[in-house]
Amino acid sequence: SAVRLGALMPLVGGGGAGNTAGSNPSGTGTSLNIIGNHIYGNNNVTMSSGETTVFFNHTNGAYYAVIEIAAGRNMKSAAEITTTVILDGEECYDAKLDNGVANTLTMPFGTPFKMIIPPYSNFQLKFTTDDSGDTIGCTIQGRVYA
Repeated sequence: SAVRLGALMPLVGGGGAGNTAGSNPSGTGTSLNIIGNHIYGNNNVTMSSGETTVFFNHTNGAYYAVIEIAAGRNMKSAAEITTTVILDGEECYDAKLDNGVANTLTMPFGTPFKMIIPPYSNFQLKFTTDDSGDTIGCTIQGRVYA
């Protein structure tokens, strides 16, 4: 069967879903990537005690995105982890997880956290290790709408 070339090309510019030529379309990193009408990002960072790391920093174009955020850690320590979601410079979600001595609790996103990134908005997700180093992994997946 024939495939229309236009069906495989990215939507770019006004009314489109952004340029798919992101800096890391198949790897890890801080950018969110757009392919067709899908948006995603993957990041895994080993953090030191008292360190704050911005896992994602993304600015939408003329589209909005409905995303799910899922994060986890390797459970090697009882470190306190603070998760902060920032939209346009304003903290809109902040949660602290104290894993305790049993090292068995999940991150605040044990169930994926859903949110909307409005058009022309800057989205940031950062983690802070308060008292012990740990490795944190985070994925974002969702859909963009023009």
